[in-house]
Amino acid sequence: MILVIVFLLPGILIITLCAWPYQLGDTFPLHLYRIGFQILVVIGDGGLDVIIDIFGAKQYHPIVHARQLDTYFVWSTVATGAGTSMATLVYAMIANVNITASFGLMTITMFIAAVLFVYGSMRYIVRRNKMKDNVLTAWAMLNAAFCWKRTEQGQVVACPPGFNKVKKSRGGGVRDDLVSAARRLALVVPVQGLFVPVNIAAFQTPNTLIPMSYAMKHPTLWSGANMVFVHSIHIVLFGVICNNFFYPYLEKRNIRLSTAHRVCIGSCFQALMYLVMLGVDQRLRKVYEQTGEMISIGWQYFPYAIGGMGWVFTMAPQDAITYVVAPSEWKVLGNAINKFMQSGLSAVIAAALYKKNAAWYKPSNGQDNINGIVNYSEYRGREMVCRMRFSFSFQVKTQHHFFPPSHLAQSLC
Repeated sequence: MILVIVFLLPGILIITLCAWPYQLGDTFPLHLYRIGFQILVVIGDGGLDVIIDIFGAKQYHPIVHARQLDTYFVWSTVATGAGTSMATLVYAMIANVNITASFGLMTITMFIAAVLFVYGSMRYIVRRNKMKDNVLTAWAMLNAAFCWKRTEQGQVVACPPGFNKVKKSRGGGVRDDLVSAARRLALVVPVQGLFVPVNIAAFQTPNTLIPMSYAMKHPTLWSGANMVFVHSIHIVLFGVICNNFFYPYLEKRNIRLSTAHRVCIGSCFQALMYLVMLGVDQRLRKVYEQTGEMISIGWQYFPYAIGGMGWVFTMAPQDAITYVVAPSEWKVLGNAINKFMQSGLSAVIAAALYKKNAAWYKPSNGQDNINGIVNYSEYRGREMVCRMRFSFSFQVKTQHHFFPPSHLAQSLC
């Protein structure tokens, strides 16, 4: 309720007012917009994303209801996909006509949702928070990471990190159960770290396809942002198929896919998605070179659809295993670490990769971006890839020294 009323609603309202031409002045209020978009909405939306999954999952026991938990987190992913589908379909289409009306409708919808949540809040069971235990658990983590001991000579020296030394049974000052909870919370980081590579691929899908959409032919009310609807609706469809048919089919044969197996399947879908995306990219260029025309934005259906299928296998198991690993009183914080590793850390790494290879995304015709078919077909990455392919082919054929004839490769490109 605090996140919605104090952060999210005011943030969306500020963005709506900023999107209303000349409502807040003669110039665009950039600083106010940043407060709404980069601070209030980020805190509100990010906090809600962390809490909502756990809010529903606490009806299940992590061990006794393991199967129900797996199913629940798939349904949670489906619900998120359904909301994203509706938002993309409604808000993005309205924004193509009137951006102020789009954000205004979003504000009204969020206000209605907040009222409904407050109205039904008496139906929720809220457990009392044990603040003292939480502080002791955090203290155990701090002591485990930065531990000091006194030698026989009376000197205070640093000792290696570890949780056992802070247990009461080992001479420490924190109850054993709280130390175990701290150990489990810390374990979320390496567990989620295993999924960072596939998350980079999953979360960069729109960032790759939306720039491509500027170089494609599309109707007035259906732009590249609307194509995200295809991704979201396939999350919904494939999530329903998995929970109602695929997983029950496997259960009848005593087959239960582990988290590693599910993420592996999802990774295969993500790899296939990028291969299909590469194929669409090649067709876009080929048609433009041969005819000077753009291909339909409908070609993006295939990578978005495949990516939506992979999303069900990659995201839901990550949320489920985080819920199991994190200790009882720290499940929300464990999920916060999970979400940060999923979208935050992967985005930082992706941004670093984009920055390192910035020259690849600049057209050779001197323009600053790849928006539009002319700039997209002239970006330098194409030339670099072509040079590498030609150089590799030349090296293999001669079986001698690596001598890339760059001028000839450039001409062929």
